[in-house]
Amino acid sequence: MTKQTGSFRKRNAEHTRRLLIEAVGMVLMEKGYTHLSAREVAGKAGVDKKLINYYFGSVNHLLKTYIHEQDFWMPVFREFTTPDNPREYIFGVLKDQLDYFLQNEEMQRFVHWQISEYHPVISSVAMLREKEAERLLEMCQERFAGSPVNLNAVLALLVAAIYTLVLQSKAGNSSICGIDISRDADKESLSTTIAQILEWAWKASDSG
Repeated sequence: MTKQTGSFRKRNAEHTRRLLIEAVGMVLMEKGYTHLSAREVAGKAGVDKKLINYYFGSVNHLLKTYIHEQDFWMPVFREFTTPDNPREYIFGVLKDQLDYFLQNEEMQRFVHWQISEYHPVISSVAMLREKEAERLLEMCQERFAGSPVNLNAVLALLVAAIYTLVLQSKAGNSSICGIDISRDADKESLSTTIAQILEWAWKASDSG
């Protein structure tokens, strides 16, 4: 009987935690980041707001848990192993980022928030993401050291371009240079161009 009660409590706790994490995304989608308060999130989850502190310690830690679950880059860093072909690997990651971000409306809202104002949780997650990204960049360090190509700058432009093109398209605020990422042909063209830019960067590094 005690074992069954303990198992039930564990399932109930996991269920409540899941409700709260999912509620963060729902509030973000329905009302925007300015409404991400304990009251709003708990109300959407249908639980007492005291349970946020009980299970997560604070609203900020709940938000961090949500971001870690939703963020595209965290699984990439967790599963990273040095590939045989770094250029093809980076292209695959950027292509996956484009597909993921285009489909995930919650992350679109989150990234919009990320670039709109400072928040301590977002800042800490961004710093962790940057630290983890160093491992990806290190695999290319020897090739690009002393070359005229700054690979960090190239990748920064590509990642930022993906975010911007998707956000602008989803907002319905026109295309950028005639590219509307919601059109299949334009999306495919963008993927091809990303591959071309990486190829140019690799070839240009040989002249260093």
